[in-house]
Amino acid sequence: MCSSDLEFIDRSLLNFFDWMTAESFREIHPVERAALTLTRIMDIGPFDFGNLTMAVVFSNVFLKQAGLTPFYVKPEHLREFEIVLAQAITIEMQPLVSAIYRTVKREMDALAGTL
Repeated sequence: MCSSDLEFIDRSLLNFFDWMTAESFREIHPVERAALTLTRIMDIGPFDFGNLTMAVVFSNVFLKQAGLTPFYVKPEHLREFEIVLAQAITIEMQPLVSAIYRTVKREMDALAGTL
């Protein structure tokens, strides 16, 4: 990585943290917060590898705070997830929001069935 890349990541992360603490961010639905956070982390790409894993883990914090199950990507859904993530990075967020919602709903329904 060259120094300009490091400066970009540093500046992008500062902007990201400012954005996450904004009142308007706290007002949106937790699934949308998770999708936006995932997208922004992937857009910054701060690590040489493991960005998707870290972004998914970090994004799940908002779902946990809201009492929802975490979302995860099954290996057989990885290609579809990569496509909706690429769309989200170019600001077409709805497919990613829908993908996260479907996984959370499936897990919440499974939990409700076991009670």
